[in-house]
Amino acid sequence: MAVLLSICALIFMISKIPQGECSIKQAFFLINEQKYLANHAIETKQAESELQCSMHCVGVGSCASVNYKTSGIGKGLCELNNKTLQEISDLDESMQNPEFNNLYIIKK
Repeated sequence: MAVLLSICALIFMISKIPQGECSIKQAFFLINEQKYLANHAIETKQAESELQCSMHCVGVGSCASVNYKTSGIGKGLCELNNKTLQEISDLDESMQNPEFNNLYIIKK
């Protein structure tokens, strides 16, 4: 039951058009609520929403997932990761954290 609650079935598409370019980048993300992937951040940004954080990820070719801080001090922290929770074998790297959601790309 806890696993079902931690995985939100909300999938959304993100399109990003960089300034001066005519190409469209898009990706579909799945949300792992209250999950945090440690030790795989390649960039750190600030974002107003999970959508904006995910858009940062779409713009970076090696980004596979993001950690988005939903509450507390530092709310809006957006960490771009080069791995997903599904790819790691060390459970210590994946931890429950009520202040974060982890979003990962399921289709680019």
